[in-house]
Amino acid sequence: MDASRVPKAFRAGRSAYEGAGGGRLHGRLVLVVDDEADARELMSWALQEAGADVVVAADGVEALGLLSADRPDVVLTDVHMPRMDGFGLPGAMRDRLVGTAPPAIAISARAASDDARRATDAGFAAHLTKPVDLNLLLDTIDRVITV
Repeated sequence: MDASRVPKAFRAGRSAYEGAGGGRLHGRLVLVVDDEADARELMSWALQEAGADVVVAADGVEALGLLSADRPDVVLTDVHMPRMDGFGLPGAMRDRLVGTAPPAIAISARAASDDARRATDAGFAAHLTKPVDLNLLLDTIDRVITV
């Protein structure tokens, strides 16, 4: 990603990925699901800076198709998308990958809504609100992968 397109807040927080934190996700495969191309690109960039390998999908249907070839360590998904939204994804993953579905983290732009409760009810391991704090994201990924 061209550094000039990286939001100032991300550039300022870059130290979270460099030095000791730079390899935090080394060897981890993360599936990023979001219908907004810019959001997918930005999240992918941040995760790659933290050492992760990243696979992206534009919605839940595409994400399920990728699961046959790739087994991510964690899935980060927007919850409001066309076709299959993020709320349906954890259940669909459990149905498709019985006993082996990766943990999923819901990401929502609606902090004041009932998205956190709906995410818990849908089986997400965690819920984060956009804009995502990068250190919180990494901490959350660490927590859900090691549970």
